[in-house]
Amino acid sequence: GTGFEARRSTQWTVLHDAAASPDPADPYPETLEREGTLFDFPFEVGVQLHPKVRAGMGLLLVRGTVRQRYRAVVPGAGTDPADVREDVYEAEALKLALGLYDLGPVSVTGFYVPEHQADVEVRVRGVTRDSRRESTRTDTMPARLGAGMRLDLPGRWSLGTDYRWEGWGAYEGRSSYEDELVDEWSIHAGLELEEEGYGRRRQAPWRLGGWYRRLHYQLQGQDVTEWGASLGTAIDLRGVFSRADLALQYGRTGSLDGNGAQESFFRLVFSITGGEKWY
Repeated sequence: GTGFEARRSTQWTVLHDAAASPDPADPYPETLEREGTLFDFPFEVGVQLHPKVRAGMGLLLVRGTVRQRYRAVVPGAGTDPADVREDVYEAEALKLALGLYDLGPVSVTGFYVPEHQADVEVRVRGVTRDSRRESTRTDTMPARLGAGMRLDLPGRWSLGTDYRWEGWGAYEGRSSYEDELVDEWSIHAGLELEEEGYGRRRQAPWRLGGWYRRLHYQLQGQDVTEWGASLGTAIDLRGVFSRADLALQYGRTGSLDGNGAQESFFRLVFSITGGEKWY
């Protein structure tokens, strides 16, 4: 199988008065923006080893760009200092997967992606010709693993749980980041009332889920965590795809008391799946 996944993305803007101003009584504003996404493009094959055991192996093509923009408005400078930095990532990684199905009411799956190397092309574009430069580096990207379990409950109910871990504490590459990164992990859980019937008598499934996550970086020396809840359903599709999943999510990232930054968000999620994790 193949497809793509926006595995990791970033987007934020910081606007503040520069501490080092030519005139301390007249500080100038600085703006720093960061945005980008890393995508996984998997090419996977699977084999059924036993009626209840399936194994898979694949190659992940990791591609993406992280872009940073800096601009300062300095009174009387003539030309405002500004630059744009792009880090363009290319990597290949191995992925191994194993699933045990219908062990009584329980099914269990897991995957592992070992540590791998990423080639990074760095492009810096400033105001002047002399400030434009290009370079390369090699990043050590973290290992990843995950495990999930599904438990069939009485009636039409089922319970799903999922655990993910990424070893960002072992990252090597851009030295300004290395000391700020920690291992990331997350726990997801959800209840599903499964669909029943066909055609006009079909009763759509309903899902209620939640998650807790420790992000891979720190602020002011403190961990950044995220929690959230989701409510969703699904619509059967005809033809090539199996179903469309729709969910409304609410979450909160960070803590004003813990690390001085906090963000709340609503998110509408739409996906076309063939039985993947929905919560």
